[in-house]
Amino acid sequence: MEIFHVNLEDLPTKGKIFIIINILLGSVTAGIQIFLISFYKYNMPSIILTIAIIGSCSCIFIVLYNLFNVSKLVITSRNLEEAKLYNQTVNLLLDNMRCFKHDFNNIMQGIGGYVETNNMSGLKKYYSQLQKDCNRVNNLSTLNPKIINSSAIYNVIAGKYHKANDIEVQISLCVLVDLNELENHLKMYQFTRILGILIDNAIEAASECDEKMVYITFRKEENRSRFIIVIENTYFNKDIDLNRIFEKDFSTKSEKTNSGLGLWEVREFLKKNKNLNLYTSKNDNLFSQQLEIYY
Repeated sequence: MEIFHVNLEDLPTKGKIFIIINILLGSVTAGIQIFLISFYKYNMPSIILTIAIIGSCSCIFIVLYNLFNVSKLVITSRNLEEAKLYNQTVNLLLDNMRCFKHDFNNIMQGIGGYVETNNMSGLKKYYSQLQKDCNRVNNLSTLNPKIINSSAIYNVIAGKYHKANDIEVQISLCVLVDLNELENHLKMYQFTRILGILIDNAIEAASECDEKMVYITFRKEENRSRFIIVIENTYFNKDIDLNRIFEKDFSTKSEKTNSGLGLWEVREFLKKNKNLNLYTSKNDNLFSQQLEIYY
C-alpha cells in the first residue's frame, strides 16, 4: 500500500516531531512492560500478567495506529494539493481555448489581410505572435498528472508554472520519460528541492528579459544509463561568472537578503550523491543547467 511508502522526509516538521515522540514513548512504555512481565512472571497473578500483556500490545497498537493516520494525512494532503494545481491548470487551459474559439474569426481575418496584400513579412511576424499563444496552450496540456506521473515532481512543476505565468514568463515543457522511475535512483525529497531551485532561478532570470522563456526537458539515455533534465532560460546578464554562481552568498541580485544560497545548496546536495552531475553553460541566447542522474 502507498501509505507504507511515505518517506519521513516528506512530512512537515510537526509531523516528524509527532512521529518521533510516539515512537520514543511507545518504545519506552513497551520496553518497561516487557521487562516487568519477564521479571515478575512467576510471582505475578495470572490476571495481572494478562492485563500487562494486553497493555503492552495496546501501546504498540496505538503507536502503529498513529503512524498509520499521520501517513494517511500526508498522502491525502499531497493528493489534494495535486488536484488543486491540476484544476488550476485545467481552468487556464479552458480559458485559453475559449479565447481562441472566440477570436478565431478575427485571427483568420488578420491572416487573410496579410495574404491579400501579399505582406509576407507582416504575416511572418503575425504568425510568430500567434505561435506563442498556441505554445502556451500546448504547454498547459502537457501539465497533466498522467504525463508528469510523479506526484512530487508534478506539484513542483505545476506550482512553478503558475508562478511564472503570474509574471508573464512562459514555460515550455517536454517530458519524454516515465518520471516514476526516478524514485528508484535518488531521494525524491532532495531531487524536488534541486529541481525547484533550478526552476526558480530560471524564472527569475527570464523575467528580466524581453523574451521571457524557460525550457524544461526530461529525457532518458538508455545507452549511457542516465536520465537528463535540462533547464534553459533567456537571461539578461551575459557577463555572469559560471565559476562563482555556486559560491555561498554569491548573488547577481542587488538586494542580498535571502539570496545567494540556492545554487550553493544544490552543490551541497550533489556532493552527497555520487550518481548526480550538474553541468552549467551559456550562449548568446540561453543559460542552461543540465542535471544528470545515473542508474
